[in-house]
Amino acid sequence: MKASLKFHEDQKPLLRAKVPLSILGLPFQSGVIAGESKELTLNLGTFSESGPSIKIAYHPNDTWNPFS
Repeated sequence: MKASLKFHEDQKPLLRAKVPLSILGLPFQSGVIAGESKELTLNLGTFSESGPSIKIAYHPNDTWNPFS
């Protein structure tokens, strides 16, 4: 697990965390970014040293484009 906390002037602190996962024997990495409500992001991506890299992110407070 990897986590960081950044402090900004006149804003809430920005928290980032990454957690390695194994799903069906394949390596993945999940993550969360939290601070202001507009910055909330949940993501999941592949975590292998070789092969294709795929990352899916969900922004619950973005009504126009919640997935990227």
